[in-house]
Amino acid sequence: MTNIDHISGGRAAWNVVTSLTHAEARNFGRSQHFSHEDRYCRAAEFIDVMKALWDSFEEDALVVEKSSARFADPARFHRFDHQGESFEVQGPLNLPRPPQGHPVVIQAGVSEAFIDLAAQHAEMLFVVQPNRERAQQFYQTIKERAQHYQRQPDQLRIMPGLVPIVGHSEQDARDRAEHLKSLITVESGLSFVSASMNIDLSQYPVDGPVPDLREQITGSKGRFQYVIANAIQQKLTLGEMAKRYAESLSFPSPTGTADQIAQQMIDWYQHQACDGFVILPTYIDENEDLFLSQVVPRLQDAGVFHQDYAAGTLRERLGLVKPANRFH
Repeated sequence: MTNIDHISGGRAAWNVVTSLTHAEARNFGRSQHFSHEDRYCRAAEFIDVMKALWDSFEEDALVVEKSSARFADPARFHRFDHQGESFEVQGPLNLPRPPQGHPVVIQAGVSEAFIDLAAQHAEMLFVVQPNRERAQQFYQTIKERAQHYQRQPDQLRIMPGLVPIVGHSEQDARDRAEHLKSLITVESGLSFVSASMNIDLSQYPVDGPVPDLREQITGSKGRFQYVIANAIQQKLTLGEMAKRYAESLSFPSPTGTADQIAQQMIDWYQHQACDGFVILPTYIDENEDLFLSQVVPRLQDAGVFHQDYAAGTLRERLGLVKPANRFH
């Protein structure tokens, strides 16, 4: 990560992922994954260790004086011995501090454990919010929690996922959406949901009611607690829930013309439901990209999307301050 930030001139970000499934844990010599709570405790410790390592090698530590055979200033390196619950790490880092100080820290999730960790550390948050009202509530909650940890709210960028289906007309958009839905099978939906929740759903009848598994989820907890509660309320079968989830993964999926989709995005932004979006395309058309060719220009005309790319690091482009070095 440090190398990438140097090579890219400060364009790197670190997506802090705690993983979801027992299958992933087996790749690292464990029979099953850590609990949801333990994952976030480990993540908090690991993030703090990484930030300390980035700070342990000060930016002006290198001297490189050939005449005196002096390579570096020892006073600018800081020993770092960490012995925690999950990790034992010895510093300093063997590379100069990254150009951004720390690469931009990204986290994804919506659970309570996620909110608390993200409020302390995250700078860009990739979240799942199915509608504007829930997005506004989350936006306010996370910004207030950040202030509790003495962070400035404007140093967190909230980016909900968005699955837009753009058409040349409303009917064209609806036709595209229906075609995409027709390609989803119950089996594929159940497989995806099972992996994400870390629960094997094949043990339940697909045409039966959705079982209330909210307390058993060890995978993507915050997202699927909502998905299950909503399915139970609507009295969906397990198969119906799986197919519906596979349509947009519980992200909002506006369907319509470029004007309609651009206006919905602007509406979310203006009502403090987000600071931007992560666009998740439903498909890639080799002949056209209606989002880029039609939605983006409308966002630019409305003054909510940049016309070009300014110079600087990723952190600077996002309007995020460079972290102070903890050893100063």
